[in-house]
Amino acid sequence: MTFTRLLIIMSITLIALGCRSEALTKNSSELPRDFTLAAGEKVLVNDMGFQFERVKQDSRCPKGAQCIQQGRAEVVINYTLDKTPIQKVMSIGGKDAGERLSVNGMTVQLGYLKPYPATNIKINPANYKAHFIVMEGAELDNAVVMDVRTQQEFDAGHYPQATHIPYDDISDRASELSFAKDDLVVVYCRSGNRAGKAKATLNQLGYTNVINGVDQDTVESLIGEANQ
Repeated sequence: MTFTRLLIIMSITLIALGCRSEALTKNSSELPRDFTLAAGEKVLVNDMGFQFERVKQDSRCPKGAQCIQQGRAEVVINYTLDKTPIQKVMSIGGKDAGERLSVNGMTVQLGYLKPYPATNIKINPANYKAHFIVMEGAELDNAVVMDVRTQQEFDAGHYPQATHIPYDDISDRASELSFAKDDLVVVYCRSGNRAGKAKATLNQLGYTNVINGVDQDTVESLIGEANQ
């Protein structure tokens, strides 16, 4: 390989990497958005570095146990604002479910922390995953809400005016979706698992602005009573 040819290849590579970096930066500025981070993972949000560092403590009542109180968990998050590193603790569980953080005109909501404790099972700290929802201001305005639970769960109680299609029926019933493919859509279930699958299906169908809103309580917090 000649030296001239090597220079050409290197130049093309650098241009491609520059374009990729620019694309990633643009994508990071699109709000609202949601993301799930493993312990130690970082993400860029509106040019702000955001990290789920670790779980500080987890005293949530284990599955299969009877507890007087539900308990809660505390997660340590790091972010950089005006080149200044900041560390905060966010809680989830009990009255702190869906705790929020206001930073630089954005609201960050902690949607869930998994895995949930279970009796006789020790959680490896590296296996924790935290789900965050980031939006401009304090509420999601004009969002379409979609309940993707079973018919029985929906009938037992649901978010007002929610569209209802179980997550595993979305592809077959896509013709029933009455919202535009660029509308803001918030999907929810009981704990966020099925909502995550519903979001992936909607993305495959071409819906570009879908948020995993976890559960009904979180959705009510995200959208607010005024929009119900």
